[in-house]
Amino acid sequence: MNTRRLTAAALAAASSTVALLGMSSPASADVITKTTKVAHCDNPITNPQVCRNKISQDFHVNYPGSGHVILKFKADPTHCSDIYATIYIDDYPEQTNRLRPGQSMKIDTHLRKGMHTMSVQAKGVYGGCNTGKLDSWSGRISIDKE
Repeated sequence: MNTRRLTAAALAAASSTVALLGMSSPASADVITKTTKVAHCDNPITNPQVCRNKISQDFHVNYPGSGHVILKFKADPTHCSDIYATIYIDDYPEQTNRLRPGQSMKIDTHLRKGMHTMSVQAKGVYGGCNTGKLDSWSGRISIDKE
């Protein structure tokens, strides 16, 4: 095979590859991760296990995506007792789970286009270092938008 034919064949193959790459859709997944803590809980007198402070993260759902979102919360592995964690979407409580230190929970949902807020609030569980009042807590929020 002569050099011209080989070069022409290589250019044709490269052009086809570039054309195919140009037609593929871009990756639409977007992940937001935030590790945070409530250093001092604002507890009501009537129930000192409830921490009124929430950790929150705003995020935007775009279309033409599906609006499919996976919201996760992982309790800090250094916690010395369990907590009840409640995930809120736009100030509406969606799910509550009892979490051991380092344990996770998730919500798999679809949301409308626009701005949203994921928040997490904790309630203490008696035991370990918790002697009847939740003083502080921490964890990691993860928002995976597909």
